[in-house]
Amino acid sequence: MTEISGAVVLVTGANGGPGTQFVNQALALGASRVYAAARTPRDGDDSRIIPLPLDVTDSESIAAAAATAHDASIVINNAGIAARVGCSAAPSKILGTRWKRTSSALSWWHVPSPGSSASARAP
Repeated sequence: MTEISGAVVLVTGANGGPGTQFVNQALALGASRVYAAARTPRDGDDSRIIPLPLDVTDSESIAAAAATAHDASIVINNAGIAARVGCSAAPSKILGTRWKRTSSALSWWHVPSPGSSASARAP
């Protein structure tokens, strides 16, 4: 199981529905910080929530979000993705790292590079 306690988490599509729940659950499980990404992010009621502008269809927005959330060890991609990008390619395009798909169509978990000190892995 992925250790969330003390982790820095990035949740895309965080403004409502499952995205809001992913943010809340990460906090409940002890995440030290949660980047709550959305096209128009909202302020959270917890100081560990960092609103992060992100439009997954805009490469400049993706680059800016990746630079800001460079310390994220867990990424939950809940944002809508344009079909022209392709779901299997989207996570690597978002942050330029290796990814492993979980059984959920909504969630992607970061797979640390060999030698990385991060311990995140797919559940």
